[in-house]
Amino acid sequence: MPSMSINPARARRSRLFDGALFTWGVAAAVNLTATGVHDAQQGGDWPSGLELAYLLSFLLAVPALAVAVWAKVTLKRMGAVVEDERTVSANRHASTIALSGALAAQLPYFFDVTTTSGAQAKFTIAAALVSYGAARLWLTREA
Repeated sequence: MPSMSINPARARRSRLFDGALFTWGVAAAVNLTATGVHDAQQGGDWPSGLELAYLLSFLLAVPALAVAVWAKVTLKRMGAVVEDERTVSANRHASTIALSGALAAQLPYFFDVTTTSGAQAKFTIAAALVSYGAARLWLTREA
């Protein structure tokens, strides 16, 4: 059960911070995936859908990161403890899940799926970003 002493405005701002970080991570993952697919195709021209995904993800990532920074600064000004034992534990568990996501992204390459190493690295980082963000949102949810 959530604590009744938590300020509702601070709780909303905290969820905004987590949501903005997750949005930034997903946008960065889409951006990396789009460039990875382009690298894997080893072509000069970008398909229009892939180019649009790349552009939109970039345009979403920048404001999401700005909102996350604003929310964190505002939370600190409101007196919230941004790094405590609970968030350190959630970060440690989310990092473990991100490592699992990165390893899962490597599975196709054990079955002779060949692509450039740059594309493989981008897919791996994208999987780690999404895994970390989803795990952090799940682990920091209110009971």
